[in-house]
Amino acid sequence: LLLPLLCMLCSAFLYSQEPASLGDIARRVRAAKQNGKSATAPATAPSSATAAPVNAQDTPSPSAKPADVRSTAASDPTADLLHLPPGIPAEGTLNFLDGIQEELRQLFDQEKFETIDMIADQNRSARKRFPGGFWAIHNIYLALSAPRRGSNAGEAEWQLHLERLKRWIAQRPNSITARVALAEAYQTYGWKARGSGPAASVTEDGWRLLHERLELSGKVLADAFTLPVKCPEWYLAMQTLVQKLDSSKEIQAAAFAKAVAFDPDYHYYYRIRAISLEEKWGGEEGEMAAFAEKASDRVGGKKGDIIYYQIAYVIDCNCGEDDNLHGLSWPRIKRGYMALEEMYGVALLNLNKIGYMAAVGGDPLYANEIFARIREDWDQDTWKSRSYFETARNWAKAGAAAKIIEDALNRADENVKTAEGRKFDGEIGKTFAANYSTVVSDCLKRSGETVLFPFDLALRLGKDGSVEQIYSSVTSRVSLCVKPEVQKGRFPVPPRESYWVKISLQPSAEDVIKFRKAMQQAQQQPR
Repeated sequence: LLLPLLCMLCSAFLYSQEPASLGDIARRVRAAKQNGKSATAPATAPSSATAAPVNAQDTPSPSAKPADVRSTAASDPTADLLHLPPGIPAEGTLNFLDGIQEELRQLFDQEKFETIDMIADQNRSARKRFPGGFWAIHNIYLALSAPRRGSNAGEAEWQLHLERLKRWIAQRPNSITARVALAEAYQTYGWKARGSGPAASVTEDGWRLLHERLELSGKVLADAFTLPVKCPEWYLAMQTLVQKLDSSKEIQAAAFAKAVAFDPDYHYYYRIRAISLEEKWGGEEGEMAAFAEKASDRVGGKKGDIIYYQIAYVIDCNCGEDDNLHGLSWPRIKRGYMALEEMYGVALLNLNKIGYMAAVGGDPLYANEIFARIREDWDQDTWKSRSYFETARNWAKAGAAAKIIEDALNRADENVKTAEGRKFDGEIGKTFAANYSTVVSDCLKRSGETVLFPFDLALRLGKDGSVEQIYSSVTSRVSLCVKPEVQKGRFPVPPRESYWVKISLQPSAEDVIKFRKAMQQAQQQPR
C-alpha cells in the first residue's frame, strides 16, 4: 500500500492547492484498487547523489541582484553567522561553503533551533547568495538534512540526527526549515537503505525500508505545506520524492511545473528534472538536452543561459559518460557561465567546473584561460584525481598554443588575398631575405642539423614595422635560434597596425640534394 499511497499524496500536492490527509489518500487508494487499478514496484532510479543533488555544491539563481555577503541587520546577533572569513574572497577559498555549513552543524549539535530558524528566515526572505551565486538557504539545508559524515554515517549517527530534527519540530512546530530538513533527511536515509546500485541489486528489505522512509518524508512535507512560511526547498524535496518513487513522467513533469511556478530562479528544480530525463534513468535519446534548451529559452536572456549552465553543471559529472557533454551545447554552457560570473562573481568551484567542461568540449583556448585562474586550487569532486587535472591542464596549454599559432597563420593568409596584401607580402620577402638569410644559415650550422626542415614564422607588425609578436609553426633548434633575432628587427610599415604576415622558411634545392645523399650513404653503411 505504501507506494500507491505516496503517489496519491504527491498528486494531491501537484494538482490541488490543499493536500489531502493521509487517511483520505488511503481511502482513495483502496477505491482505486477495487476498480482494478494497481501500482507497480519502482524500477531503478538515480542514486541520492545523482537524483537529488543534496550533496552537490550550490549554483546561482538569475533573479534579482545578490545580497551582500554580510548585509543583514546590525542589531541582530545572528546576522553575520553565514559569512566568509574576513578578507578572504570566495574565489580564493575552494571549500568556503564547507565552512559555512559547519557553522550551521555546530548550532544544530547544540540544539540552538531558534537561532537556526532566524538565520534561515533571514536568508530565505533576502534570497541571499554567496560569491559565485550559491544560494544561502540551500547550503543551510545541506548542513541539516543529513548527519555530518553524510553517506558514510552509521545507523547510530542517523538516529541521533533524526531525533534531533524531531525535537526541533516539537519545540518549534511552525518551523518550515525543521520540517523540510527532516523530509529531506528521510529521503536520504531511505536511499541509504536501498543502495545506489540498479534495481536488480536491491534487496526486499532495502525496498521496504526505502518505501517506509519515503512515506515518512511525504507525511512531513504534507504537514509543512500547511505552514504560513513557504520555502523553495519544499518544492525541491517534493521533486526528489516523486523521482525516488519512480513516479510517472506526468507526475514528475507536474512537480517540476509547480516548483518553477513558485520560484523560476531556484536552479535545482531544473537540475533534477534534467537528471530524470537522462537515458540511464528512463529518458529518451536527446530528451534531456532538448529539455535544457527549451527550459532555458523559456527563461530567456542571460538568466536562461545561466540555467543552461546549471543543468550542465550536474549532468557533466566526470562519471565516464561526458564525451560529448551529453548533447548539450558547449557555446551555450560557456555563455551561461560567463553570465553567471558577471551577475554573481567568481568562485573556484565554478571555475573548476567550467574548466572541466571546456576541456571536454574541446575549447583549449578558454580552458587554458580558466586553468590560469584556477592555478593549483583544483577540486577533487570535479577532477577526481590530480593526474587528470594536470593532464587536462597540459592539453589546454598545448592546444591553446597551437590554436593561437594556427589563427595567426590564417590571418596572415587572409591578408595576402588582397592586391595590397600581395604587394606588401613581396616587400616582406625581400626584407627578410636581405636581413636574415645569414641568421638562418648561422642557426642551421649551430643546430648541428644537416638540412633546414621547413617551418613558418607568423609576425604581427606594429604601425612602425616593429615585431609585436612572433610564432613558429614548428619548435626546433633552428626556429628557437631564429625567432629572437627576427623579433628584434624592423620591417616595412604595414598597411595597418597589428598586421599579420607569414614567412615560409624552406630548404634550398642544394640543401635537399645534400641531405638526400647523406641519407643514402647512411643507409649503405654496414649494420
